[in-house]
Amino acid sequence: GRASGGRAGVRGEPLVRLDPGMRPLQERADPHGVCFGCGAANPAGLHLHSYPDEDGVHVVATVQPDEIYCGWPGLVYGGYIAMIVDCHSNWTAIYGPYRSEGRAMETAPPIHFVTGNLSLTYRQPTPLGVPLALLANVEGPAGPKTRVLSDVLADGMVTVSADSLFVRVDVAKFAVRAHPVYGCLSFFLRCFFNKHRTPFVCSLV
Repeated sequence: GRASGGRAGVRGEPLVRLDPGMRPLQERADPHGVCFGCGAANPAGLHLHSYPDEDGVHVVATVQPDEIYCGWPGLVYGGYIAMIVDCHSNWTAIYGPYRSEGRAMETAPPIHFVTGNLSLTYRQPTPLGVPLALLANVEGPAGPKTRVLSDVLADGMVTVSADSLFVRVDVAKFAVRAHPVYGCLSFFLRCFFNKHRTPFVCSLV
C-alpha cells in the first residue's frame, strides 16, 4: 500500500504536526552531513528535516519550495521533488535499523544507506505556494536492502508516489569504490572532524 494510505488530509489542514522541540534525524545522526538536499552542515543546502511520526511507522517532513524551484509556471519542478523524496526516503531507511536495534541515533557506529533505485510516479502537478508533506515508511523487512514507500502531498492530495530501494553500506568501502584515492582521504578527514566535533567541508578534498 501507499505510504500515506488512510492519511490523506482535509484540504487546507496540515497533514503533519510536529513537536517544535524535536530534533530532525539528520541533525541527530549526521550533524556534519554535506548532502545538498538534507545535509545539516551544507550552508548552501536545502536542509530537509525528517522526523519519526507519532504513529511509530512513518517518517515525515514538511517543505515549502521557493519559487525558484518551478517547472511550469506555478508548479514545482519535478527534479526538486525527486531530490527531496530521495533524501527523505533514505533517512527513512536509515531510521529503521536504529529503531529496531533500540539505539539512539547519536550512538556509534553510524548507519548509512545509499540509493539503489529511485522510482517516482508523478500522479498530478504539484503546486507552488503551499506546504508539501512527505510521508515514508519501510515496506517489508529492514535489511541490507530496504524498500521504502513514500508520498508527497499538497493540500492533502497525493501528487507524487515513490517505491524505492536503499542499500546499507560501509562508508569507508563505499568511498574507496567511488574514488580510490580521494575516497580514502575524504573518509579519514570526515572521521577526524566528527571526532573533534568540527564541521567537515567538501572543498577540503
